[in-house]
Amino acid sequence: MTILALAGILAATGIFLSQIRSLGVLTTYDARTRLYLGIAAWNLALPLIVSAVIGALVAAFLGTLALQIRRTGEVSVPVLSAALLGIAAIAIALTLLCGTTAARAVRTWHPSKD
Repeated sequence: MTILALAGILAATGIFLSQIRSLGVLTTYDARTRLYLGIAAWNLALPLIVSAVIGALVAAFLGTLALQIRRTGEVSVPVLSAALLGIAAIAIALTLLCGTTAARAVRTWHPSKD
C-alpha cells in the first residue's frame, strides 16, 4: 500500500509540474507566489488529504469488521493517525515545493504566436 500511495503522489506531482507552463498566462494578472501555492494546494494537497482520510476511515471500518468476526483485538488508532499525519505532511511538503517551483517557472513565461 505504501508503494501504491507513493506512486500516486509522484504521479500527481509529475502531472502538476508538467502543466506549469500553462499557468504562465496567469502571471499577467497576478505573479505572487501565494496564487501558485493555492493552485498547488487545490490540485495536490486537497486530493491527497481527502484520499488519506477516506482510506483511514475504510481501514478502520474493515479492521473493525475483521476483528468482530474473530472477537479479539482492536483497531490501532495511533497507527491510523500516524499514517494520516504522515500523508498530510507529505502533501503539504509537495504543495510548498510544487507551488514555489510553479511560481518561479511561470515568471519566465512570455506570449508566443500560435
